[in-house]
Amino acid sequence: STADCAAGDSACSGEGLFTGGQLGFPVIQYPVPLYDSVTESDITPLNQYRVSLKVDHKISDHDQINGVYLLEDAKSSSNIDGGDTTFGVPLENPNRAQTASISWTHTFSPNVLNQAKIGYVRRLANFIAPGTDGIPGLLTIDALSSGFGGSTALPQFFTENEFQYKDDLSASKGRHSFKFGGEYRRTRNGSSFDSDKFGHFWSWGGEDLITDSVFSDEADLLYFGKPYYGTWYSAGAAVNPTNGAIPDFYRGYRANEFGAFGQDDWKVTPRLTMNLGVRWDYFGPPHNFQDGVDSNFYFGTGTTPVQTVSTNPYFPANDPLYAKEATGGFQQRNSNIWAKDYNNFGPRVGFSWDVFGTQKVVVRSGFGMFYDRIYNNLFENIRFNPPGYCDCTAGSLLTGVPAGAIETPGLFAVPFTANSSFIDPALFPNGLPKATPRHMDENLVAPYYEQWSFGLQYDLGHNLILETNYLGTAGRKLIGIRNINTFDGRVVRGLSTTRINSTIGSDNYRSNDYGSNYHALEATLRKQFSSGLTFNANYTWSKALDDISDAFRAKGSTAVTDPMNIHLDYGPADFDIRNRFVGSFNYDLPFMKANRFLGGWTLNGIFSINSGAAVALLDSSGDYNKNGLFGERPAYVGPGTITNAYLGKNPADGYLNPDDFGQVTCPADVNGGQWCNSTTGRGSLHGPTYVNFDFGVGKSFKITESSKLTLQGNFFDIFNHPNFQNPQGDIQSANFGKAEDTFGDNGGHRVIQLSLRFDF
Repeated sequence: STADCAAGDSACSGEGLFTGGQLGFPVIQYPVPLYDSVTESDITPLNQYRVSLKVDHKISDHDQINGVYLLEDAKSSSNIDGGDTTFGVPLENPNRAQTASISWTHTFSPNVLNQAKIGYVRRLANFIAPGTDGIPGLLTIDALSSGFGGSTALPQFFTENEFQYKDDLSASKGRHSFKFGGEYRRTRNGSSFDSDKFGHFWSWGGEDLITDSVFSDEADLLYFGKPYYGTWYSAGAAVNPTNGAIPDFYRGYRANEFGAFGQDDWKVTPRLTMNLGVRWDYFGPPHNFQDGVDSNFYFGTGTTPVQTVSTNPYFPANDPLYAKEATGGFQQRNSNIWAKDYNNFGPRVGFSWDVFGTQKVVVRSGFGMFYDRIYNNLFENIRFNPPGYCDCTAGSLLTGVPAGAIETPGLFAVPFTANSSFIDPALFPNGLPKATPRHMDENLVAPYYEQWSFGLQYDLGHNLILETNYLGTAGRKLIGIRNINTFDGRVVRGLSTTRINSTIGSDNYRSNDYGSNYHALEATLRKQFSSGLTFNANYTWSKALDDISDAFRAKGSTAVTDPMNIHLDYGPADFDIRNRFVGSFNYDLPFMKANRFLGGWTLNGIFSINSGAAVALLDSSGDYNKNGLFGERPAYVGPGTITNAYLGKNPADGYLNPDDFGQVTCPADVNGGQWCNSTTGRGSLHGPTYVNFDFGVGKSFKITESSKLTLQGNFFDIFNHPNFQNPQGDIQSANFGKAEDTFGDNGGHRVIQLSLRFDF
């Protein structure tokens, strides 16, 4: 609103660091524009095109060559998501994926076949805020939360390349069908994550923003007569501390991978078939194509008791892991970041048994182990390790030294170029900020999972098949991140806050210490195509439990609740959905089927319904175990069990009762009441039910015996039924317990698609 407030009107008085009474100073009231809520649409178009080309050439009766090329180009954007504020600058995300392969099939004999393949995959993904190069991230932390410039996390550029060379040999002899193969993969990945490249200057309120950060400086002088707090509660930039220049953000990683397998499909009897096999995988640790770039934090050889001296009674002096942490440090190595792992053997076994020999009842079961590579985002962030990188952040609330437009002239400039001003000893009287390592365990191994199944298939007659299956999966040596340079009770008031390793800050440790398991029972009724109708109905009951669902904790807290007890988080996974039903059908209508003009109608549809996923309950300001890490689970303070917190209302109006949750009060008989962990289990509640029906209708026009034209109309979410995402789980949010969004295009509104296809 453009209405002005009258002088003395407290509803719209000026409010800065010193003028709003934030530090106990009197409020300075003066007329300012009257602000009100603003609603702006987040417009997110997606433009995409795909091209595919396939060539098959038969050279002789024994040789055939096949070639494939696929191209997908997609560009998404947003008009407001490119900054660090709610309403920011535009964001663009151009992506391109290309796949090319050539395969050669050679028949040695009717029983021996060989296939060789060469493949190449290239993917590019960029995240940019056009027009913000050189402009620092500017924002205010008051309720206005306004600002300029792009996000401190932009721009980002990623390129992934994989070259694959593969050969498979198949041979049949008697009751055995053998298959052997091997492959070599070379990965070449380049990326540039320019975190805080153009700096950031975060002030208290809008007054600083519109006066180029002079307002609070002037008020500072008004109250103290000299610089005391300054303008910026946080001002910083990415700096190479060795020379004061902008760091080199680009990294190019190379890795070699090998795989080999052998299997035998053995028809033991006409009714019993066995499948036996084994696969071996090697995922070579990545290495940078440039020397002197990679830096990792490596454990020392410390022994217990931990060498660090601390008077804190909760200090874990006799823990072997912390003993190594205390004596660790950064090292630059030009070889592998972690040790090579050759022990990745995955056995496979399975069978199929025709119980009565009539193919009416068939039993199937199997077990296998599968390994996977450690994905890029886990290790590429070591680019932020010293000595080549420092996120040098200044400000009186951070370093005890004021930083502002008057106190530090020249620090703020547009366009921004990093310079030695950000590592000026005057801003850091206690030295540069302590590094926060991105720490890859030097003994990492490939994560893997075990999978097993048991199922029965029944032929009920009349083209009906019923299948019942039990499926299980166990994730082993999964990778997660936790801060191991702290401990429970470290920040209890009055006690020593000395870290395990006092030379660094938080240590974001990547390790194989996590696990998961999944169990499911499913039933499928399938009608094979007859009389123009086919349908499939599937119901699944499942339960997914894990310590961590994503290494970076995409949902809920951004850290492990208790780094000293990671299994405290063991519970329903973020994607745990207990019940799901999906039914689909396709029906060629018999109406005037022989008439090329009136016939040719087809109906199809997919109906799905499932229970909600686990809700990420959170208290973003809670640090009940006093380890210095916030974002723990709140306490349930309502009546009975936690399931009574459901309100049974529209999820947008209130799915959970806010009055049933609060902050944790530690019992006096637990660590003297100084610290404890919440007793609220992870994933204790699940979100709203998802219901959707997609419907399609088609009409074919037969042109000749070998060609036809088909008009298809598809209606996604035909009933326009909104499916709400999980409610806000942070008890500190004004919207706690309410759903703030719906699922994507076919979860929140009807989408209609028309297509015309020519078949010949």
